[in-house]
Amino acid sequence: MVRASALICIAAICFSAQAAPRKNTPSPLFSAAKRAVTDRMRDPTSVLFKELEAHRTPDGAKVCGLVNGKNAYGGYSGFERFVWIQQSGEVQLSSDADPTWLPSTKECWHY
Repeated sequence: MVRASALICIAAICFSAQAAPRKNTPSPLFSAAKRAVTDRMRDPTSVLFKELEAHRTPDGAKVCGLVNGKNAYGGYSGFERFVWIQQSGEVQLSSDADPTWLPSTKECWHY
């Protein structure tokens, strides 16, 4: 009787562990965006991300967030905003001297 109860408990634990969603599983969108942003950075091994958000739009998906990386002097330059556009694969950083990037971020940051 004890053996049967133990087997039932073990089976229940195994099945519940398989059915439970895994936490901190990276989204394929986040992974693609991180690769694209990392490719733009001076030192790809130093890149840090935070506050990632994915947004579905009529034009496709966008991933927004903050990125930090090392500059030419080896120090971190500070977090800056980025947007990755899935349809084109384009990465737009707030440090890019192109003000046209702001309209593409309307889903990301609300002013």
